[in-house]
Amino acid sequence: MGDDGHDQSVKVIIPADLISAYEAADYWIESPAGRIGLKICKPFSGIDGTPSLNRLAIVTACNPFSRPLGDAQNATRQAQLIDAVERAGLKWFHAAGADAKGQWSPEPSLAILEPTDEQLDLWMESFGQNAVVLAEHSSSIRLRLHPRAEIGL
Repeated sequence: MGDDGHDQSVKVIIPADLISAYEAADYWIESPAGRIGLKICKPFSGIDGTPSLNRLAIVTACNPFSRPLGDAQNATRQAQLIDAVERAGLKWFHAAGADAKGQWSPEPSLAILEPTDEQLDLWMESFGQNAVVLAEHSSSIRLRLHPRAEIGL
């Protein structure tokens, strides 16, 4: 079992409308150069002041599998994610994701610099996340789905 309490052999079914909501969301990063906005399918050209940056991911520990938790639970989970990222020796900036329709509050997140696929998969498993936002230099921003994901109706 993962830290999210789910059997790691069981598929994670993500409704197609939830994927669409993630794709339509607005994401931003609080970088030393100021706030940077990101959108799925838009190009990523890096962050001013970090010329060697090749890859970043926006990851949250809040609201596992898009099921709302209270503020205190989400804050505890975010602190655990920060600890995991720092133990991995990676740098990060504060970030958030906001529903383009305003139906849910912006979700505190981290913009993690230079994570590996294995780290992202581990954090999605550990914190029960359907997906993370992945931005790679000179590529379009995209979702990286949970390693056991299947898209449902």
